[in-house]
Amino acid sequence: MKSAFHLLILLLSLQSCKKAAILQEITSLTGQHFPNGLRVEGHQFDSLHIENCTFSGSALNIGNADHVVIQNCTFSQSKYTRSF
Repeated sequence: MKSAFHLLILLLSLQSCKKAAILQEITSLTGQHFPNGLRVEGHQFDSLHIENCTFSGSALNIGNADHVVIQNCTFSQSKYTRSF
Protein backbone atom coordinates (compact mmCIF):
# COMPACT_ATOMS: atom_id res chain seq x y z
CA MET A 1 0.00 0.00 0.00
CA LYS A 2 2.84 2.37 0.87
CA SER A 3 4.61 1.81 -2.48
CA ALA A 4 1.35 2.41 -4.38
CA PHE A 5 1.01 5.75 -2.60
CA HIS A 6 4.58 6.73 -3.50
CA LEU A 7 4.00 5.70 -7.11
CA LEU A 8 0.87 7.85 -7.25
CA ILE A 9 2.77 10.87 -5.86
CA LEU A 10 5.57 10.32 -8.40
CA LEU A 11 3.14 10.13 -11.31
CA LEU A 12 1.33 13.28 -10.21
CA SER A 13 4.65 15.11 -9.87
CA LEU A 14 5.77 14.07 -13.33
CA GLN A 15 2.43 15.07 -14.84
CA SER A 16 2.67 18.56 -13.36
CA CYS A 17 6.19 18.98 -14.78
CA LYS A 18 4.86 18.55 -18.32
CA LYS A 19 2.42 21.44 -18.08
CA ALA A 20 4.70 24.47 -18.43
CA ALA A 21 6.55 25.20 -21.65
CA ILE A 22 10.31 25.29 -21.11
CA LEU A 23 12.32 27.58 -23.35
CA GLN A 24 15.57 26.79 -25.03
CA GLU A 25 17.93 29.65 -25.93
CA ILE A 26 15.97 32.57 -27.41
CA THR A 27 16.24 36.38 -27.25
CA SER A 28 12.60 37.43 -27.70
CA LEU A 29 9.03 36.15 -27.57
CA THR A 30 6.29 38.07 -29.34
CA GLY A 31 2.57 37.39 -29.64
CA GLN A 32 2.55 33.86 -28.24
CA HIS A 33 -0.11 32.16 -26.10
CA PHE A 34 0.93 29.96 -23.17
CA PRO A 35 -2.16 28.19 -21.80
CA ASN A 36 -0.10 26.03 -19.43
CA GLY A 37 2.47 28.57 -18.29
CA LEU A 38 6.07 29.24 -19.21
CA ARG A 39 9.32 28.52 -17.38
CA VAL A 40 12.42 30.61 -18.13
CA GLU A 41 15.47 29.31 -16.26
CA GLY A 42 19.12 30.30 -16.57
CA HIS A 43 21.45 33.09 -17.60
CA GLN A 44 21.16 32.16 -21.27
CA PHE A 45 17.89 34.15 -21.03
CA ASP A 46 19.49 37.35 -19.71
CA SER A 47 17.88 40.34 -21.48
CA LEU A 48 14.99 38.24 -22.82
CA HIS A 49 12.18 40.41 -24.20
CA ILE A 50 8.62 39.04 -23.78
CA GLU A 51 6.03 41.15 -25.60
CA ASN A 52 2.31 40.85 -26.43
CA CYS A 53 2.06 37.33 -25.00
CA THR A 54 -0.90 35.79 -23.19
CA PHE A 55 -0.55 33.56 -20.14
CA SER A 56 -3.82 31.89 -19.19
CA GLY A 57 -4.54 29.51 -16.35
CA SER A 58 -0.96 29.28 -15.13
CA ALA A 59 2.13 31.33 -14.40
CA LEU A 60 5.25 32.78 -15.91
CA ASN A 61 8.22 31.52 -13.87
CA ILE A 62 11.59 33.26 -14.25
CA GLY A 63 14.66 32.02 -12.41
CA ASN A 64 18.34 32.94 -12.65
CA ALA A 65 17.77 35.31 -15.57
CA ASP A 66 18.66 39.00 -15.38
CA HIS A 67 17.11 42.01 -17.14
CA VAL A 68 14.05 40.19 -18.51
CA VAL A 69 11.57 42.67 -20.04
CA ILE A 70 7.84 41.88 -19.95
CA GLN A 71 5.78 44.31 -22.02
CA ASN A 72 2.08 44.38 -23.02
CA CYS A 73 1.41 40.84 -21.78
CA THR A 74 -1.88 39.54 -20.39
CA PHE A 75 -2.08 37.18 -17.43
CA SER A 76 -5.54 35.71 -17.00
CA GLN A 77 -7.08 33.16 -14.67
CA SER A 78 -10.64 32.22 -13.92
CA LYS A 79 -11.02 34.86 -11.18
CA TYR A 80 -9.26 37.87 -12.72
CA THR A 81 -7.21 39.23 -15.60
CA ARG A 82 -4.13 41.46 -15.38
CA SER A 83 -2.08 43.18 -18.06
CA PHE A 84 1.50 44.40 -17.71
